[in-house]
Amino acid sequence: MSYGMLSHVHANFQNSFGTAQVTSLFAFPITGNTLARNIEQLVETNMFNRTGESPYHEGAHVIEGEISMEAHPQGIGFLLKSVFGQVATSGSGAWIHTFVPRAADFDVLAAMDPLTIKADYDAGSSAIFSSLIGNNLTMEVANGQLINLTATFIGAGFGRAAETTPTFIDEDPFEWNQASASFGGAAIVDFRTLTIGLNNNLEARYTITSSKWPHAVKRTAPYQVTVNGTMEFESHSYWQAFEDQAGLPFVVSMVSNQGHTLVIEIPLLRLTNFAPQVAGQGVIEVSFDGVGEYNVASLASMTMVLTNSQEFY
Repeated sequence: MSYGMLSHVHANFQNSFGTAQVTSLFAFPITGNTLARNIEQLVETNMFNRTGESPYHEGAHVIEGEISMEAHPQGIGFLLKSVFGQVATSGSGAWIHTFVPRAADFDVLAAMDPLTIKADYDAGSSAIFSSLIGNNLTMEVANGQLINLTATFIGAGFGRAAETTPTFIDEDPFEWNQASASFGGAAIVDFRTLTIGLNNNLEARYTITSSKWPHAVKRTAPYQVTVNGTMEFESHSYWQAFEDQAGLPFVVSMVSNQGHTLVIEIPLLRLTNFAPQVAGQGVIEVSFDGVGEYNVASLASMTMVLTNSQEFY
């Protein structure tokens, strides 16, 4: 019988779509792994003079699922790069990684940088999920909680390998009380929950070839940046910003116990919903939604800057 507490993952980025990266893998802690090899079932519609079903046949293959984790400063970089697709690294010792959504696809087959994840399940062997392309990223900040990240993937390769023992970097994850935010240059101290998302709008593309795996993973629409959450209703200024329908700078900054940092910048956050709700005699809370508009000055709708001890991604 296998235990989730004894499962783990290793990861690294590939040089090309279709070729797994099975060496120089990095381990990082996770809270969940739902990556799975899915095989479509094709059922014949031919009739065989019987009341039983027609034969089944093996259809298209694809890898789908997500990796979730508490925001470990080293590990989140793999999720960030997989969905942002572009990272510039500078510094030494304390490495500074700037993640920006890709302005152009990785290559003709992959919209983002392809990733290999080696998943161990405490069951005698590992699954190799390869040519994983990051489709969605969600960061959740809630009072009293560790900060959580989830990335969803579409992949085009699968294999197996022997289990290995992970070596983790001894670092603390980011916590809710280590985060601060501002909107339009003014500090926000009223957040109860905050969720930031990046959606690449990707799909697996199949062609008439000798393979049942995706030929490519490409875009169906522009990427989208979303922000939503709840806050205590202390001021009309955010309500006024919603009514004005003007994009304003939104910044979230975090500093871990070891001094690692994460700064999220959305140059133009446009509120699409701001709805104070009275639901009894207690504190009035507001739910809000917003989108990150593309900014021509920064050439992006959102950037994240991560400082940690990881030399490269």
